[in-house]
Amino acid sequence: LSNLLKSPDEAKYRKLRIGENKKVKELLDYEPVLNILTSVGFARKNCPRESKSESKTTTPPTEEVLILEGEVPTSQIRELLNVLEGLTPTPTPNNQVSESKRKANDETANDAKKQRN
Repeated sequence: LSNLLKSPDEAKYRKLRIGENKKVKELLDYEPVLNILTSVGFARKNCPRESKSESKTTTPPTEEVLILEGEVPTSQIRELLNVLEGLTPTPTPNNQVSESKRKANDETANDAKKQRN
């Protein structure tokens, strides 16, 4: 989405090929990810596959894509990215968890053990 904001007219940022990229397909299996993309205008479609051959006698097969057609909702995407950025954990030096967070996690784990017993 950030690439789409930087270059809204770039076709490569307006289309996600679902069938060709295993990671994209797995990511779209998570409903929240699909909801985020559809909330800014992406729609699932079957489009003709871009043929790399020069021959125009055969129709290329179709491929399933998520595509954003029309105007890019820049303000909506900016707001969404701000929200998502707020959900991203802040990295700590050397990927260490602060002592207070470690203690809180330990206490939560101990409480859970006590409830199970």
